[in-house]
Amino acid sequence: MIAIALLAAAAIAKAAAAPTPLPSLAVITRARVEVMRDALVVIEDVTFARGDWSSGDLDLFVAFGAPGVPQAFDAHLVATPPDSFGAPLDQAGEALPTERATHKPDRVTPFIGSPHMAGEIVHCKEVALRRGFSASGVVTVRVRSLLTAPPADATGAREVVVRLGTMPGNPLALASIELASKDPRLLLQAADAQLCGPEADAFPLAVTSTPVLARGAPFPVTPLGVVRRSTDDLCLRWRAAPTR
Repeated sequence: MIAIALLAAAAIAKAAAAPTPLPSLAVITRARVEVMRDALVVIEDVTFARGDWSSGDLDLFVAFGAPGVPQAFDAHLVATPPDSFGAPLDQAGEALPTERATHKPDRVTPFIGSPHMAGEIVHCKEVALRRGFSASGVVTVRVRSLLTAPPADATGAREVVVRLGTMPGNPLALASIELASKDPRLLLQAADAQLCGPEADAFPLAVTSTPVLARGAPFPVTPLGVVRRSTDDLCLRWRAAPTR
């Protein structure tokens, strides 16, 4: 009887520590980098439907990208309009509490990047999820990281590594890559992107830029047209020059 009780207690403890899975298949609807002279903001939108969710919180782990630990990090839950693929960029959403972690705890759901890296835990409370799902049954979790601008290489190009999402055995599809200059004194000149990782297919990926670049990588592939692996990240390079 004692052995049975111990086994039951171990099973209960294991279940309590297990992460809550996402309620449905998710898509990275936007990976966006906004550049300034000395800093940049990385924005990732991950969109998923209510699916089989009925109640409870979701704790999601977001690993930091490169070149380093963000100066600031925040997360918002954005209700996705009906018949819309992802949430509008100008929709603020509801702020979500976050906490820093050296790695993904057992009870937290993997969301963006490797569970073995340092990152942030994003707490999606039940009440926020209910409000978000009430509009269309679809929500977007938007995470933003403020980083110091990486140093330029010999050609004047800079590069950032954006971590991508994964579900157990199923890497999340990436829908769009965006690059924007947020400083009128900084003119974008070129940009290219590709998946990077130990088994990544190094196809040039299409980048939507603001303002529109005069040239980019030849024959880029839409991100949805490339097979992703769970170890793949996104490497985005750009070159910009001051206007004055």
